[in-house]
Amino acid sequence: MWPNKSDSLKINILNISFLTSMVGFIMCWFWFREKYILLLFFIISQLACSLRDPYFSHLFNKQFKSYNRATALSLANFFRHILVIPLLPMVGFLVNKNIIWPYFIVLILAVVAVLFFRIKNEDT
Repeated sequence: MWPNKSDSLKINILNISFLTSMVGFIMCWFWFREKYILLLFFIISQLACSLRDPYFSHLFNKQFKSYNRATALSLANFFRHILVIPLLPMVGFLVNKNIIWPYFIVLILAVVAVLFFRIKNEDT
């Protein structure tokens, strides 16, 4: 996609794209409620997440030696999915209150990821 850019820059740009689309989604929810604009913001957010995953795998592949690369990738995916488990009951509870509340949780997590977990170029 961007051949001359580092993987960390691509991940950071995709994280910001995700954050921007979530802000747009929530703003449209309260002010416009146009279903096609909401769908567009949702698709952009899902696309940013889907495009980001191969760059993370590539960063892991560059960091680990070949004999433990598969184990490291498996553990990274395992921990990512384990961290989602506590969020699922909370999201289910929030959906019962109002369907927009889980998107606020996602927005807060995206802000935390962009502000505090930015990948620096020297880490790659």
